[in-house]
Amino acid sequence: MYCPKCGSLIESNSVFCKNCGTKLHLSNHTSSSPKSKKAIAISLVIVVLFICSAIAYFRISSTTSFGYYDNNKWGISIDYFKKKYPDGYEYDKDPEDSKTTFSIPINSFEGLSFNSEETAACIFQDGKFYYVQILFRVDDAFSATDSLEEKLTKKYGTPAKYEPQYGSYRWDTSKSNITVTAISDTAVAVWFADIDSPYNPLNK
Repeated sequence: MYCPKCGSLIESNSVFCKNCGTKLHLSNHTSSSPKSKKAIAISLVIVVLFICSAIAYFRISSTTSFGYYDNNKWGISIDYFKKKYPDGYEYDKDPEDSKTTFSIPINSFEGLSFNSEETAACIFQDGKFYYVQILFRVDDAFSATDSLEEKLTKKYGTPAKYEPQYGSYRWDTSKSNITVTAISDTAVAVWFADIDSPYNPLNK
């Protein structure tokens, strides 16, 4: 710290300058203190990190509540999937009606492990993503659908429809229809669909 009048180096806790006798004000100590500046800088960094974390959290939360499969918005192109899932592969399901499928290898869903590797079939109509179908095998399909019901209810709220004889649950969000059902004693199907798509099979 330096004297504001003569520029002499003085101790940080001095009241008067030893060289010229000038009385030192408290504000001079505060503004010149490296510790104070460091504390302010650290506080600013913490505030900025908190704000960034909050923004990221709310963005992820809002996207999750829409019911997108793996946070992939409806209507995006297949090229986006090719970049995001390099292990996936594309094939034409039915060229006559302009449908294309991009399959993603997976071995679990919502923490539920499959008996073998399966695929998430992501379907595009006229180049736009609108539907996902996942079929997989487990030891007990009804137990698996009950487990998925508990997890998906935390994300999307109470199911809009429940058919106990099929172990089937359905959720409707502002963007998606999601259905989970036991198609046999050891097989489960999960569907995600764009709620606004005219090709949505879950609306039929």
